[in-house]
Amino acid sequence: MENKSFDFLKSIYLESLTFINNVKFTRREIDILAFFVSGRSAKKAASFLSIAPKTIENHTHNIMLKLECHSREAIIDFIEKSDKLPSLRKFYAALLAHRKFEDSLKHIFSQIKDQKISCYIFSSKKDLLQISLLQHLISSLKKVEIKIFLKNYNKPYGFQNLKKENLILYNPPQNWEGFDQKNQGIPLQLENETAVFLFSSKGEKPKEFFKMIHGENISDLNIQKKYYLLVLEVLKNLFPTLNLERSILEFEKQYDVLKGFIESKENFSDLNKQSPKNKKNVYALLTLKYYRKKGIFIFFFLGVCFLIFKISPLSFQNWIMDLTQKFSFFNAHKTEECLIRSDFIIPSESLLLDRLDLIDKINTAFKKDPNKIKTIALVGIGGSGKTTLAHRYASSETFPIVGEINASTKENLLASFENLAQGLSKTSEDFQILNIILETKPSLQREDQILQFVQRKLKMTPNWFLIYDNVEKFSSLQKYFPINPAKWGEGKILLTTRNANIENNLHIHTIISVGELTDNEKLNLFIKILSNGKDVSFSSAQQQETQKFLLEIPSFPLDILVAAYYLKATNVSYKDYLENMFKYNQDFSNVQEKILEEAGDYTKTRYGIITLSLKYLIDSNPDFKDLFLFISLLDSQNIPRDLLIKYKNGPVVDDFIYHLKKHSLITNNSLLSLPLESVISIHRSTQAVILSYLTKALELKKDQNLILSLAEVLENDMRDAMDKEDFVKMKTLYRHAECFLSHQMILNDAAKEALNCELGCFYSYLRNSLKAEQLLTEGIALLNKHRPKDNLKIAHYMVYLGNVYRDLGNYEKAKDLFEKSLTLFYQQNSQNYSGMARASKYLGVVYRYLGNFKKALFFLEQSLSFYEKTKENPIGLASSLAHLGNLYRSLGHYDKAKEFLEKSLNIYKKYSEFHVGAAWVCGDLGYVYIKLRDLKKAKELIDESLRICNKHFFEDHVYVAKALVHLGIFYRETKRYSLSKSLLKKALKSFEKNYGKNHIETSFALQNLGQVYLLENNLKDAEGILKRALSIIHKNKYPDEYIILENLADVYRKKSKILSSRALKEQEMLYLEQALSMVNTSFPPDSPHLTRIKKKHAACFL
Repeated sequence: MENKSFDFLKSIYLESLTFINNVKFTRREIDILAFFVSGRSAKKAASFLSIAPKTIENHTHNIMLKLECHSREAIIDFIEKSDKLPSLRKFYAALLAHRKFEDSLKHIFSQIKDQKISCYIFSSKKDLLQISLLQHLISSLKKVEIKIFLKNYNKPYGFQNLKKENLILYNPPQNWEGFDQKNQGIPLQLENETAVFLFSSKGEKPKEFFKMIHGENISDLNIQKKYYLLVLEVLKNLFPTLNLERSILEFEKQYDVLKGFIESKENFSDLNKQSPKNKKNVYALLTLKYYRKKGIFIFFFLGVCFLIFKISPLSFQNWIMDLTQKFSFFNAHKTEECLIRSDFIIPSESLLLDRLDLIDKINTAFKKDPNKIKTIALVGIGGSGKTTLAHRYASSETFPIVGEINASTKENLLASFENLAQGLSKTSEDFQILNIILETKPSLQREDQILQFVQRKLKMTPNWFLIYDNVEKFSSLQKYFPINPAKWGEGKILLTTRNANIENNLHIHTIISVGELTDNEKLNLFIKILSNGKDVSFSSAQQQETQKFLLEIPSFPLDILVAAYYLKATNVSYKDYLENMFKYNQDFSNVQEKILEEAGDYTKTRYGIITLSLKYLIDSNPDFKDLFLFISLLDSQNIPRDLLIKYKNGPVVDDFIYHLKKHSLITNNSLLSLPLESVISIHRSTQAVILSYLTKALELKKDQNLILSLAEVLENDMRDAMDKEDFVKMKTLYRHAECFLSHQMILNDAAKEALNCELGCFYSYLRNSLKAEQLLTEGIALLNKHRPKDNLKIAHYMVYLGNVYRDLGNYEKAKDLFEKSLTLFYQQNSQNYSGMARASKYLGVVYRYLGNFKKALFFLEQSLSFYEKTKENPIGLASSLAHLGNLYRSLGHYDKAKEFLEKSLNIYKKYSEFHVGAAWVCGDLGYVYIKLRDLKKAKELIDESLRICNKHFFEDHVYVAKALVHLGIFYRETKRYSLSKSLLKKALKSFEKNYGKNHIETSFALQNLGQVYLLENNLKDAEGILKRALSIIHKNKYPDEYIILENLADVYRKKSKILSSRALKEQEMLYLEQALSMVNTSFPPDSPHLTRIKKKHAACFL
C-alpha cells in the first residue's frame, strides 16, 4: 500500500491557487509567492523550504517570465490585484502549521525513541475507501518509529492474546452485537486499562463494550476535522506520562488558521448533500482518482491498538495479501486505460546485473530535483551499460507514459517522435489528426506538427517519463528536448550519452557516471553467462583462475559479456583469449560481432566502438592522428596535458581533450589537478585498440619518423624535469617513458637510445641505482654505435652514469666518468655551460668523498662560474651552492657552510616551497645549526626537511631516512636518547633495505647511533656499532673515517677510567693517532678537526 496521506497544502493549491488571473503556477512557485506576499526574504524562503538560494532565483525568474515583469515588487502587485491574496496568506500560514506539526513529532520522538512499540490498526474493508485518512495517521506514527500492523474486523482474531499492559487504539463497528457473536464474546473480556478509543462521529457507542473500560481513557475526537490534532491527541493518550499538552496547544494556534478551510473541505458525513461538482472534487482529491466513478464515501471507523508485537497471525497475512490484490487490480485497471510504454530490450533476470547503487542514485536525484522537468544524464563509455540501466529503471517504475527516443542521429530522432506520436494516439480523433500530419508534404512542417502533437499529449498527462538514448550533441536535439514545462508539461528524462562534456549543459540537472564494474560484479556476470543464469558454483581454484583472467578484461558489461560468450562458443583458453584481445585485430573483432549477434541484439564490440570514434575524429582534425598515437604509446594513466602541448599547440590539445571526453575515451577522473599540471587518463583497453589500429593504418613498422618525433618530445620534457630537479614531474614521466620503451616491436634503436638514457637519469635521481646503471650503460652504448660523433650527448649522459656510481659508492669509477665528460665538452669547444657546470659540480663532490678537499673546492667553484655564465639554470646553481656549503661543513667551517647553504635554500624556495632540493638543504643546514648550537633553528629546519620528504616519498625512502638521521642527531644533542635511538634505527633499516649493509649511508646511521650509546655509557653496544661503521667506511675509503676513530677513542677513554687499564689507554691513543694521520692527510693545517683531536691526544699523556 502506498503512503498517500492527506496533504492540506496540496489541497489548498489545487482548489485555490493553481491559476491566478488565468496564469498557471506550479506548487513550488506558490510556495515562494506565499513567502513574498508575507514579507519574507528569498533567503528565508530557501532556508524554510530546504532548497538552494539559486533555486529560489530560478523560480523567481520563471515567475517574472510568466508575468512579463522584472521585479519582486511587480510580482506582489500582480498578486494584490488578484483575488488570491487571502488564499496565499492562508497557504503561508498552512506551511507554518505543517512545519510546527513536524517539529512536534520530532520533539515527541526524542522522548520516546528508546521505546520499541508495535501497533495494530483495526478497520473494516470499506474503510479502505478513506485510505488518505488512514495513511496520514500511519505515516505520522511511523515518524516516531511505531511499527504498524493492519487488521480487519471481518476476520476473527484471538483477542485473548492482547495482554493487559498493551496499548490499544480501537474503533469498533456500529453493529457491535454481530461482531460480538462472530468472535464468541471474546472482546467483552478485554481488560486493558490503557486502551485509547477513537470514534469518527459523535453518537451512541456500544455501551455494553465499555463496561470493562475506564471512561477517562476514551478520547472522543471528530476525525474528519483535525488530521494533525488526531495524531497528537492519540500520542498524548498513549503516553500519559509525557507532558504533550503544551505541544498540542502551541500547534492549535497555528492550526486555527486552517480551521475554516478544513471544515469546509472535510465534512465527509455531509458529502452526499454537496453539489455534484463539489462532491466530485473532494472525492477525487481523497481517493487519488482511483474511485472517480464508484459512488459515494462512507465513514470509516478506525481503531488502532498499540502493543509489543510477538505473533503475526496467518489470517492477518492473508488479509494483507487480499488487500494487495485489490490495489493491484485498481493499478492494473488504471494502467490499461492510460499507460503508454516503449518496448525495452532488457537481459533476462537471470543474466541481469543488479547495479542497485546506480538505481538508488537515479531515484535520489529525481527526488531531490526541484524542477518541473527533471533531467538526469547517464554518462559512460560505450558498453558500460547505460541503455540497459535506463531501460531497467523505466520498467521498474510506474509512469502514465514511458517513451524512448533514439537520439543517435537526426533521422532516428524524427522516427522516434513519429512512433511516440502514434503511441500517444488513443482516440479516433487522435488518429485522424495524426494521419493528416503524416500526409503533410513539406518535411519541416510535418516535423513541427508531430513535435507539437507530442508536446500537447505529454502536457495533458503529468509525470511522463522519456529516455533519450545515445545523445551525441545536445545542440542537435535541443528543439526536441523537453525544457519548457509550459509546452511539455511536467515529467522526467533519463538521457544516455558518451559525451562527458554534457555536464556543462544547463538543462541537465544531474550527471551520473556509469563506470566500471567491481571485481565481484565482473565475476558474477561472467559466471551467469557461462552457466546460462543457473546456479553453478566454481571451485576455489576455478574462481581464482577466473578472477585473474577478469583482471585483464576491461571492467565494463560489454567486455565481460563478449569474453564470456566468446569462450563459451569457441572453448579457447583464457590465455589465448587475452593474446587475441591485446593484439586487437579486425578478424578477432569480426568473430566477436558474430557471436554477439547470435547471443542478442547488441553487436558492437570494444574494437568497433573505439575505431568508429577514432576514424571520425581523425577525419575531423588530422592533428588528432599524431596525438592519438602519442597517448597510445604512453602509460594510460595521468598523461600530462603539458606534455601534449609540447607536441601540438594548446588550442589543438584542448580541442582533442574535448572530443576525447565527448566520446568517453578518457576516464571520469581525467583532468584532475595534480601538483603543477592537469592530466588525462584512458582505459588500457581503449589504448590497446588505438595503438593496434594506428600501427596498421600508419604502417609504423616501416615509417619511424612519427615515432622518433614523439620520442624526442618526451626526451626533451624529461630533460627539462631533470634540469629543474622536479621530482613530482619525474615521478609522473618515468612511467610514461617505461611504457613508451615497452613497445619494442615498433621502436628502432634511434628511438630507444635517448629514452633509455633519459629514463636512466630519472632512476638516478629517484635512487633506483641498479636500474639507472643498466639503462644508461645500454643507452650510451647505442649512442656510441649509431651516433659516435654526438659527443656532447654522450658527455651529458656520462655525468648521470657517474652519479649512479657515486651513489653506489664506487667513487673512482664515478670520477673517471666525470673527467671524461668534461674532456668531451672541452674538445668540442662547447658553449653548453649547464652541462659543463653539472660535470664540474659532481667531480668536485666525488673529490670531497675521496678526501681531496683542495680539488673538490676547485671544481665546485668552477661549477659556480659556469652556472653564472648561463644564468638559465637556477636549480643547478642552487645545487652547486649546497655542495659547496657541505664541503665547508666537512672542513669544519660551519659559518661559511651556513652562508652557502642558505643561499642555496633561498633559490630552491623561490622555485617551490616543497622542492625536494629544499628538503635536502634544510636537513644539512639543520645539522650545521646543531654544530653552531642554535638548536631551535636546527629543529625548525630538520622538521621542514622531513615534512617535504614525506610529501614526496614513501616512509622508507632514503631521502626520508636521511632526514630521520638529522632529527636523531638533534634529539641526541638535546639528551633525549631513547627518541634519538628510535629514529636512527628506523633510518638504518631504510638504508640497509635500499643500499645494503655496506653502504656509506648505512655507516653514517651506525656512526650516529653508536654515539648515542656512548653518551648513555652503554660502552659495549657503542663499541660494537662503531666498529661495524668503521669497517664499512674503511672499505669505501671515505674521509669521515676519522670521526669514527675519534668516537672509538672516546669509548676506550671511558673504559680505561672505569677499569684503570693501561692497555685500554693505549688503544685510545692508537685510535687518536690514526684519526690524526687521516686529518693531516686530507684537511688543511687550520682545520678545527685537527686542533680538537690534537688536544685529545695530548690529554692521554696527562
